[in-house]
Amino acid sequence: MLYLFLNFKSVICSKLSSSLLLQLCLWLVTIEALLYEDEKCGPNSHFVRCGSLCQKKCNEPELQNCPRICFRGCICDQGYILDDQEKCIKPEECPAPRLARAAQGKKCNRNEHYTTCGTACEPTCGKPLPDLCTMECVPDVCQCNPGFFRHATKGCVRQSEC
Repeated sequence: MLYLFLNFKSVICSKLSSSLLLQLCLWLVTIEALLYEDEKCGPNSHFVRCGSLCQKKCNEPELQNCPRICFRGCICDQGYILDDQEKCIKPEECPAPRLARAAQGKKCNRNEHYTTCGTACEPTCGKPLPDLCTMECVPDVCQCNPGFFRHATKGCVRQSEC
């Protein structure tokens, strides 16, 4: 029975072509979360059944556009952020910004910043707020600064320039 439920959820959530299907997907994810026990979390973190996919990180302390999708798992306690090893630490314990950019030859364009773990769902002119985004890490990438959107030919621009 559980297999049928998970398979049904997988099919519905992979075909998010309407807001009704998105709502159904979120409902199914919530039910799935209720079927499983709480996970054990590391220091300075706690388990949530429905939290935000986006957490502040040492190398990205300002949250960018984040889809409102229910995430089941461990998140940092209040006053803590993720370090490069995905451990929750106080912001003042973050290592100094790496000079890896110069060593790796990474130079970002105007309105971009370098990150060791970027989002696979960067806001674009065509899709400023992705409906659904994986937690996939895109390593060593330049991404648009907060408030800017990726344009196919112009790089990172304000929404008014899209």
